[in-house]
Amino acid sequence: MTGADAPRPFRVATEDGLELAGESRFPRTASPRAHVLVVHGFAEHRGRYAVLAAELAAAGFAVHRFDLRGHGESGGRRGHVDRFAEYREDLDRVVEAVLPGAGAADPPAFLLGHSLGGLIALDAILGRPEPFRGLALSSPFLAPAFRLPPFARAFAGAAALLAPAADFAAGLDPEGLSRDPEVVRRYREDPLVLRRLTAAWLGAVLDAQAAVLERAGELRLPVLLLLGSADPIADPARGRALFERLGGNPANRLEVYEGFSHEVFNELGRERVVADLLEWLGGGPVTPASVAP
Repeated sequence: MTGADAPRPFRVATEDGLELAGESRFPRTASPRAHVLVVHGFAEHRGRYAVLAAELAAAGFAVHRFDLRGHGESGGRRGHVDRFAEYREDLDRVVEAVLPGAGAADPPAFLLGHSLGGLIALDAILGRPEPFRGLALSSPFLAPAFRLPPFARAFAGAAALLAPAADFAAGLDPEGLSRDPEVVRRYREDPLVLRRLTAAWLGAVLDAQAAVLERAGELRLPVLLLLGSADPIADPARGRALFERLGGNPANRLEVYEGFSHEVFNELGRERVVADLLEWLGGGPVTPASVAP
C-alpha cells in the first residue's frame, strides 16, 4: 500500500445549469496506476464510497467520485430525471473535468458503477467507450429482484407523461443492502439518503434497463461483474444474462459471492470483493485491510 492524499473536492456544471458535487483522491506516488471513476447507486451518494476510495488510492489508484443529479450534495430535484440520457450527459461532463486526456496514454481510466450507477455506466459506455479501458459493475440494476406489479410499466409510462414530477416512496428496504447491521444502521440514519422517487425517473429507468440488455453484445471493453447471490434488490440472474451476452473478451470476469446481498463492497467479507477489483484493475493480488464502511 502506498498511502493516499486527502480528498480534493470539485464541482462540475451540467448542460442544464445544475452543479454536481464531487471529490478526487490521489495516491502518494508520482503517477497513479490508473484512474477509477465511481458512479454510485440510486438514493445514495458519493460519501458511501469513502472507504473504497481510500483503499484504491492506497493501492496506487486515483479515484474520482461525484453525486448524481438529484442526489447527495448535487443540484436537481431529488430522485428525478426527465430523461435517462441526463445521467449520461452529466457523466460526460465529469469525465471532461477530471479525466482530461485519459485513455490516450497511461495511466488508463476505468469506470466503476454500482446498482443504478452500473446501469448508467453501461448506457454511457455503449454510447461512447472513450476514454475508458474497462468497466467494473457491482450489482447493476438491470431488473429488480422483487416482483413489480404487472401494471407497473404501463403506470410508469402514463404517469411520466401525465404527471412526471409526481413522487412516491422508493420502498427500498435497507435490510437488503448488507448482512452487516452497522451498514444498515448508517444507511437508515444518513440524512443524504433519498426516500422518494418520481414517476418520470421510474419510467426512464425501466426503458434504460431494456435498452442496455438488448445492446449488451455491442460492448467491447473488458468487463468485471460483481454480484451477490442473495441480492434482493438487483436481480443477479439478469446480471448473469448480461454477462452471457458480452462475448468472448478474455479479460471479462464474473464473480458471484455466495450469500452476499446488494452492496457487495459493504458486505461482511467485503475484503474479497475489493481484492478481486484491485487484481482486475491491474493492482495485482491484494488483500486490503479491513475497514468499516
